[in-house]
Amino acid sequence: MDDPQERAKRLATTAAVEFVVCNGLSTDTPGQFIFHGSDLTDEYFRDCIAHLKWAGQCIVFERDEDLTVLFGDYPLGNFWSDHAA
Repeated sequence: MDDPQERAKRLATTAAVEFVVCNGLSTDTPGQFIFHGSDLTDEYFRDCIAHLKWAGQCIVFERDEDLTVLFGDYPLGNFWSDHAA
């Protein structure tokens, strides 16, 4: 049987990815989606983005009037190991 925490993480990640893919504007770049307008203030959208960043599934570029999500494998450990003293 799956660890309940891992199962919950997997379900949350799947839901967040589906939300981004279904609601974002796709670009010519694979795995890249743009959001703007009322999406930027939507609490569920913000929770999805926060979860995906935490899970290392995407990076986010925020500009004045839009937000770009780029899916990939971005584990936080990779960022910290590059800057270790």
